[in-house]
Amino acid sequence: MTLNVDLASSKAPVAAPGSAGRTGLLARARRVAGGRLTPAVWARLLLPLVVAVAVVPFAGAALPGAWFVAMAVLTLAARPADETGGQGRGLPSWPLSTGYSLCALYLVMAHTGAAQTLGVTLFGVILFDVLVREYQNPRRLVIDLIPPAASIVLVQVAASYLRLSHHRPQEIVTVVASPFAVFLVFRSLHDHLVRSRRRLAEATDRAEANARRLEEAHRIATMAEALAGVGHWRLDVASRQFLWSEGVYRIVGLDQRQAAPGPDSLPRYWAEEDRALINDCLTRAMRDGTPFALEARLLREDGEVRHVVSNGAAERDAEGRIVTVYGAILDVTDAKRREIALGESEERFRLLADKSNDMIMQTTVSPDGHRRLTYVSPAVTKVLGYGQDEDPGGSTLAYVHPDDIERVIRSNLEQIAEGPSAEPRLNAYRARHKDGHWVWLEGKPTFTFDPSTGQVRGMVTVMRDVTAQKEAAEALARSEARYRLLAENATDVIIQVGADGVVLFVTPSCAALVGYEPDEMIGRPMADFVAPDDLDGLVGFIERLVATGPDAPPTVVEYRARHRDGRLIWIEGRPRINYSETGEYLSVQDVIRDITERKAAEARLAEAHQAAEAAALAKSDFLANMSHEIRTPLTAILGFSDMLNRTPALDDEARLYARRIANGGRTLLAVVNDILDFSKLEAGQVELDPQPFDPTEALNEAVELVAAQAEAKGLELVLDLSPDLPALVRADSSRLRQIVLNLLSNALKFTGAGRVTLVASYLANQRRLRVTVEDTGSGIPADKLDRLFERFSQVDGSINRRHGGTGLGLAICKSLVELMGGQISVHSTVGRGASFTFDILAPVASARPRPLVTAPAPEELAPGAAHILIVDDLVENRELVRLLLEAIGHAVTEAASGSEAVSASIAEPFDLILMDVQMPGMDGMTAARLIRDGGGANAATPILALSANVMADQVAQCLAAGMDDHIAKPLQVAELIDKVARWSRPAVARKPAERAAL
Repeated sequence: MTLNVDLASSKAPVAAPGSAGRTGLLARARRVAGGRLTPAVWARLLLPLVVAVAVVPFAGAALPGAWFVAMAVLTLAARPADETGGQGRGLPSWPLSTGYSLCALYLVMAHTGAAQTLGVTLFGVILFDVLVREYQNPRRLVIDLIPPAASIVLVQVAASYLRLSHHRPQEIVTVVASPFAVFLVFRSLHDHLVRSRRRLAEATDRAEANARRLEEAHRIATMAEALAGVGHWRLDVASRQFLWSEGVYRIVGLDQRQAAPGPDSLPRYWAEEDRALINDCLTRAMRDGTPFALEARLLREDGEVRHVVSNGAAERDAEGRIVTVYGAILDVTDAKRREIALGESEERFRLLADKSNDMIMQTTVSPDGHRRLTYVSPAVTKVLGYGQDEDPGGSTLAYVHPDDIERVIRSNLEQIAEGPSAEPRLNAYRARHKDGHWVWLEGKPTFTFDPSTGQVRGMVTVMRDVTAQKEAAEALARSEARYRLLAENATDVIIQVGADGVVLFVTPSCAALVGYEPDEMIGRPMADFVAPDDLDGLVGFIERLVATGPDAPPTVVEYRARHRDGRLIWIEGRPRINYSETGEYLSVQDVIRDITERKAAEARLAEAHQAAEAAALAKSDFLANMSHEIRTPLTAILGFSDMLNRTPALDDEARLYARRIANGGRTLLAVVNDILDFSKLEAGQVELDPQPFDPTEALNEAVELVAAQAEAKGLELVLDLSPDLPALVRADSSRLRQIVLNLLSNALKFTGAGRVTLVASYLANQRRLRVTVEDTGSGIPADKLDRLFERFSQVDGSINRRHGGTGLGLAICKSLVELMGGQISVHSTVGRGASFTFDILAPVASARPRPLVTAPAPEELAPGAAHILIVDDLVENRELVRLLLEAIGHAVTEAASGSEAVSASIAEPFDLILMDVQMPGMDGMTAARLIRDGGGANAATPILALSANVMADQVAQCLAAGMDDHIAKPLQVAELIDKVARWSRPAVARKPAERAAL
């Protein structure tokens, strides 16, 4: 930009510059100057030096020199961080911009011609320098542009004023257009720099991302090569240099830091007989581009030979010239070794089969047991006279004696039915020789099965010609009684040991028992064949027999013997002592047998028994804990809902809600009781308590319990008792009531309209009580009747069934009926109802038993309120019992733990103690023992267990701990009040004898 304006007339005196800067500025400049002046520093000082020298002709030396000193100090103080050793950026750059702007303003305003041109040029340099340096930082860009922009504006204002004073206003447009054009160019250049910077950043990010992807792909490829035992290679044809992947280095066994050998030195890594092939393949690939695939042996540096497979192909350039040969190498050493081992194994077994004197046969087997020959060893010629390729009749059964075919097929089918784990069975049968005579064969077939279907697929057997043995055995049996005995006791061993412990005689069956032939045992000490840990016991046993004398009864002894293969086997014997005529101990004679399998079975049985007992115990503990954890909250749910229902001020809707809460709780309690009952029945832990009772009274009570349920549904409930029912029968009345209630509840549940009838009669000739429950409900489909009494079985098991339940009720009924010596059955017609009938063994009884003294009789109860101690760790349970007892006039003291109960019993006497059993810290049974053993005022006070532990053994534990009775949770209000009334007589009024009886 050039301003042809004469401003000389308006030249103002130039003020001499002040001091070079503040002390801090000079100190920073000194520190910089005192350090090393780098080429970058000299480059930054060059501009103010050039400007100062250029101004000297117009302004003299003083003013430019002072300006240069000031600018040099500012330049050094404002150096970037990369030039100051990371010590920060220094002063801001706007003072430099201001210094250059003042210089340019001076030249433009105070001079004309070349000086003015220099000033305009300096303005452009300032603007360009600020733009390039600060275009990424808009804030600093604006700050650094303020001095030059303000100077330019001042120049334009002055120029415009002069145009107006010289009466040339039209030239103001030219004056204003010049800076505006500069601004447009400056703005365009700034946008271009920003866009270029952004594109550079994006390109850098893409390059870095591509590099990361390439690095990850290389890492994955390297891992894949390592897993697969593969490597890849490239051969540059021009330089004849190989490029190997890490996989190739690993296969060859070279360090990756070594250069890959060239084609000329490569042959030393291959077996000598493979080198010519490899060299030929590489030569043709480099010359003609012929691809290749080969298998060769590679010689590693460590001397190991590896089998590899390598493939190669050529790569051509645009002109079709071969530039590289590339390929892959795969280490197949392990597969090659397996192949060689398989071939050797096949050859070895083929040799065994071909040279064996026994006939080896392989056949296919159909599911019905018929076999077709697929292979037979050469011994078939020696045994049966046929050649290997001759077919003796298609099926292998074609040459079996007609009298033996059925037995052979049956044995095969039985073994097939046992599956792959079946032990091979010994088959002996007669086979027709090619010349027509019969040969005895013996073998143990092994069947193979299809793993996917489990069907038999084939059979392999080794058949031995035992004709001579059969004939010899028959002759031996006819001529020699001793050998007959041995034949009849082939599984046992007869042994005789002298008084000195040396084996005198042993039968040949010892080979099958301990693996030794008779001549290997005779003459050796018996101790050589007995397990060292059992030797002393066996010797002691013999010594006791000898001490007892000739009249000693036969006694079984068991010990372990050492088999030839080193394993120990269990032996059972009944030794007998042989004496001389003078009574001298001569030898021990025994018949021994192998009982290893029996011992193993006994051990397995014992382990299974222990496991079953542990499982039963764990199940019992779980059910007990489950019962306790459900019954405990049910105590508060049922108790408080019942109290809420009894509240007079309760409105009808709230009372309905309270009843529904109570009904839900009772339903849950019934489910828990069903599960516990079924579990005890399944474990055989239910014991009946048959006592004389009135069946009429028991059945009436059962009907009364469900009468409200029948009335709520609008059903007629009929009780039809036969007049021949005895007055008393002997059975478990509580279990009978449980069965009847379950059947009545089911009948009412599944009957929408009509009636439910209970019919009872007595079968005097069978001494049985028969009960039938009939209903007019929906009935049961015939296809559901057979599983009606199964556990967890329901007629409608769908998710949208109308009636709930666990499906255990009828299963419990069936188990209880069978436990009581009876049977249960059902008859039903869909749409007309169902009829359940059961009978139990219930002989007629003559009189009721005299009840045991377990609590004071009601007439002996002392009138008035009692002082009762309630012990429970749950505050809601204590509150419930306290409200119930205080409502009927009793005084209540509470204790939250067993230790608090013991302390309270020491502090004051009570008429009755209600004790929870399962509490943290000291439990209820421990507290009861301490109260009883303490001898204090409450040593004789009745203690009643108030607990959710309701199983029979748990109740027995409570009584054994010194408690007098048991009240089950969730509480039944009537039971609680009745037992409190029976037991709350003041303890001081009890007689010691009565206390002992209780």
